[in-house]
Amino acid sequence: AAGFEVLTASNGKRGLEVYIEEEGWFDLVLADQSMPDMQGLELSRRILARNPAARVVICTGHVDLALEKDAADAGIAAFLMKPMNPARLIEEIRRLC
Repeated sequence: AAGFEVLTASNGKRGLEVYIEEEGWFDLVLADQSMPDMQGLELSRRILARNPAARVVICTGHVDLALEKDAADAGIAAFLMKPMNPARLIEEIRRLC
Protein backbone atom coordinates (compact mmCIF):
# COMPACT_ATOMS: atom_id res chain seq x y z
CA ALA A 1 0.00 0.00 0.00
CA ALA A 2 3.01 2.32 0.47
CA GLY A 3 4.17 1.80 -3.11
CA PHE A 4 7.05 -0.61 -2.52
CA GLU A 5 7.63 -3.83 -4.45
CA VAL A 6 8.31 -6.57 -1.92
CA LEU A 7 9.77 -10.06 -2.02
CA THR A 8 9.41 -12.19 1.10
CA ALA A 9 11.07 -15.27 2.55
CA SER A 10 9.84 -17.64 5.25
CA ASN A 11 13.16 -17.77 7.11
CA GLY A 12 16.66 -16.36 7.14
CA LYS A 13 18.20 -19.13 5.03
CA ARG A 14 15.56 -18.67 2.35
CA GLY A 15 16.01 -14.91 2.59
CA LEU A 16 19.68 -15.27 1.68
CA GLU A 17 18.79 -17.60 -1.20
CA VAL A 18 16.26 -15.07 -2.54
CA TYR A 19 18.80 -12.27 -2.20
CA ILE A 20 21.36 -14.26 -4.20
CA GLU A 21 18.81 -15.38 -6.82
CA GLU A 22 17.58 -11.82 -7.34
CA GLU A 23 20.87 -10.00 -6.73
CA GLY A 24 20.70 -6.43 -7.99
CA TRP A 25 16.93 -6.24 -7.54
CA PHE A 26 16.90 -4.99 -3.95
CA ASP A 27 17.15 -1.40 -2.79
CA LEU A 28 16.80 -2.50 0.82
CA VAL A 29 16.63 -5.69 2.89
CA LEU A 30 14.41 -5.73 5.97
CA ALA A 31 15.21 -8.61 8.31
CA ASP A 32 13.81 -9.67 11.65
CA GLN A 33 16.49 -10.61 14.15
CA SER A 34 14.51 -13.64 15.37
CA MET A 35 14.01 -15.77 12.25
CA PRO A 36 14.18 -19.54 11.89
CA ASP A 37 17.32 -21.08 10.33
CA MET A 38 19.38 -17.86 10.34
CA GLN A 39 19.02 -14.79 12.52
CA GLY A 40 18.84 -11.31 11.06
CA LEU A 41 22.36 -10.28 12.02
CA GLU A 42 23.88 -13.36 10.38
CA LEU A 43 21.76 -12.82 7.25
CA SER A 44 22.88 -9.20 7.17
CA ARG A 45 26.54 -10.12 7.51
CA ARG A 46 26.30 -12.59 4.64
CA ILE A 47 24.51 -10.08 2.41
CA LEU A 48 27.05 -7.37 3.22
CA ALA A 49 29.92 -9.77 2.52
CA ARG A 50 28.51 -10.22 -1.00
CA ASN A 51 27.60 -6.57 -1.44
CA PRO A 52 29.13 -4.05 0.98
CA ALA A 53 26.89 -1.32 -0.45
CA ALA A 54 23.67 -3.21 0.44
CA ARG A 55 21.28 -1.43 2.76
CA VAL A 56 20.02 -3.76 5.46
CA VAL A 57 17.62 -2.93 8.28
CA ILE A 58 17.15 -5.22 11.28
CA CYS A 59 13.95 -5.18 13.30
CA THR A 60 13.74 -6.72 16.74
CA GLY A 61 11.55 -6.74 19.79
CA HIS A 62 14.45 -7.65 22.08
CA VAL A 63 16.21 -4.82 23.84
CA ASP A 64 19.88 -5.72 23.60
CA LEU A 65 22.51 -2.99 23.45
CA ALA A 66 25.18 -5.51 22.42
CA LEU A 67 23.06 -6.59 19.43
CA GLU A 68 22.56 -2.98 18.38
CA LYS A 69 26.34 -2.39 18.60
CA ASP A 70 27.06 -5.61 16.66
CA ALA A 71 24.60 -4.50 13.98
CA ALA A 72 26.27 -1.09 13.67
CA ASP A 73 29.72 -2.71 13.55
CA ALA A 74 28.51 -5.03 10.77
CA GLY A 75 27.40 -2.09 8.62
CA ILE A 76 23.66 -2.39 9.15
CA ALA A 77 21.91 0.73 7.80
CA ALA A 78 19.33 0.87 10.61
CA PHE A 79 18.22 -1.01 13.70
CA LEU A 80 14.50 -0.66 14.50
CA MET A 81 12.75 -1.68 17.68
CA LYS A 82 9.37 -3.43 17.58
CA PRO A 83 6.63 -2.76 18.03
CA MET A 84 6.56 0.14 15.60
CA ASN A 85 3.70 1.63 13.71
CA PRO A 86 3.59 1.21 9.93
CA ALA A 87 4.15 4.94 9.36
CA ARG A 88 7.48 4.76 11.22
CA LEU A 89 8.62 1.77 9.16
CA ILE A 90 7.62 3.45 5.89
CA GLU A 91 9.41 6.65 6.93
CA GLU A 92 12.61 4.73 7.65
CA ILE A 93 12.46 2.80 4.38
CA ARG A 94 11.94 5.99 2.37
CA ARG A 95 14.82 7.66 4.21
CA LEU A 96 17.16 4.81 3.32
CA CYS A 97 16.01 4.40 -0.27
